[in-house]
Amino acid sequence: MCGFFLSRDQVEVQSQSRIKQWIMEMGLRRYLHLLVLTLVAYYLVSQIVPNWSQLKQYNYHQDPVYGLLSFFCLLIYFAAMAWNWKAILTAYYKEQVSLSEAFRIISLAQLGKYIPGGFWALVGQTHLGGKVGLPKAPILKSTLLHLMFTLVSGLEIFLFWRITVAGGEAKWAFVGLLSVVVVFSVTPFYLEGLFDWLVKFLRREETTYLPNSWTVVKTIRFQLLFVCCWLWLGLALWLFINSLTILPAQLYLDALGAFAVSWVLGVLNVVTPAGIGTREAGFIFFLKDVLPASDVIVIALASRIWITVAELTCAAVAWKLGGQKKPQLVHRVGKE
Repeated sequence: MCGFFLSRDQVEVQSQSRIKQWIMEMGLRRYLHLLVLTLVAYYLVSQIVPNWSQLKQYNYHQDPVYGLLSFFCLLIYFAAMAWNWKAILTAYYKEQVSLSEAFRIISLAQLGKYIPGGFWALVGQTHLGGKVGLPKAPILKSTLLHLMFTLVSGLEIFLFWRITVAGGEAKWAFVGLLSVVVVFSVTPFYLEGLFDWLVKFLRREETTYLPNSWTVVKTIRFQLLFVCCWLWLGLALWLFINSLTILPAQLYLDALGAFAVSWVLGVLNVVTPAGIGTREAGFIFFLKDVLPASDVIVIALASRIWITVAELTCAAVAWKLGGQKKPQLVHRVGKE
């Protein structure tokens, strides 16, 4: 009620202070973005320049069979992630959508992550979901849950990998961290805090809460499902690396762990489109002690192209699926 008794001058002063605060926040955010870009660029250059002579003379071990198998496995992974979103939408929000529709929504919306800002994929998914009759709130919440499960399970994969390679006190430190993540990742209080943080991180103003049907058992099931998807992605990655160079099977977990944490870092980087630069820098940093530096640089840069081509392929298939629905609908209406 106090706001009604403020003078006109006081209202103008308050509005001016808010504008100044907003400008300051935008300025600080811009400097922070510039700092992140500078650090990522510096690290990539510091890794590429000393190994430039090796990169120019790099002996590419090209194996098209491994390459095709890895690409096929990667397409299956994207289809499985679309099914995961469909399952979350049904289990928590009682909304039904076909697998082909879910695949189309996910595949086309994911192209929005190549636009700077970090939230255009979410906007696209909400828009495409509305076209098939899905309410806005369940789409937003299920998408955030999908992202949250992917981030948490990827972090668990990374911590488990560090346990297998660390020694002494460092190993037990990673054991403790993994235990904390596993325990709190099925606790509604922790998940609601992470859920709200994701909303603020993506700059969404809608009120979002965890679904009322949230249960610990259901959460564990979904986390195990996402861990299995990560393991399948690890197989695709191992095949892809073997299409470029020889990677022994015992280094499968090393490659997956490094890729999982670099993917998480790429998602958290909303400065560059699709986390470009951050994911490659993270992958090089965590895998450089496993493979030669020249190999890791080539793998990191080539994996970006590998994933982008797969995403474009899924988007093309999704667009074709959407184009085939209209004639069927017209035929059905005409028949009726």
